Amino acid sequence: MHAIRIVARLDVADGSGGWPVINDAPVKLNQILQLLYSVRRMTTVDEVLGRSLRFLFEVFPLAQNIAVVFRNSDSNGIRVGLAVSRHPTEEVQICIPVIRQAMQQREALLYADHWSSEATADQPASKLKSIMACPLNSTSAFCSGAIQIDCTAQKQSFEAADLERLAVMTHGISVLIEQASECADRVERRSLQAVRDSAVR
Repeated sequence: MHAIRIVARLDVADGSGGWPVINDAPVKLNQILQLLYSVRRMTTVDEVLGRSLRFLFEVFPLAQNIAVVFRNSDSNGIRVGLAVSRHPTEEVQICIPVIRQAMQQREALLYADHWSSEATADQPASKLKSIMACPLNSTSAFCSGAIQIDCTAQKQSFEAADLERLAVMTHGISVLIEQASECADRVERRSLQAVRDSAVR
């Protein structure tokens, strides 16, 4: 039996979710600066995604799985950009309804998913799973995808403060992804131009 409820939500449609940063401002600033420094020499979206997700595991010690999904170019459906589990053998599951709501409503969401079943020797009778999802917004205010983080609670679960922290981190990651994408486009255009110039010569 499942019982799903929204614990917290933040409107990020105009890029202001989590701003102004009032709670734990020095900690959040330090985390953003650490992330920026760690990707300073990375030029591809894949590199930026890999480092960003590893850093999110540091920011959220409770996180078990993190995934980044992107809206397809035709805006019809989504694709997984990267999905990583803290435990290499664990499969990362994308909660499509949560992701879709985050992208469509342009809001960061914290869900609590509680379910119960018959107890077995290796499985408890009930579990509580926390799922956070935050949309990726480009500078044109277009929602290009979302980040999902989840954990299965034992003694702790995500709280509203964690959702605010994710919203702040996602602002930074959105900019990094956009800049890496633009960088890749410039490199490709210059390479094509170099090939054309060589052919002309």
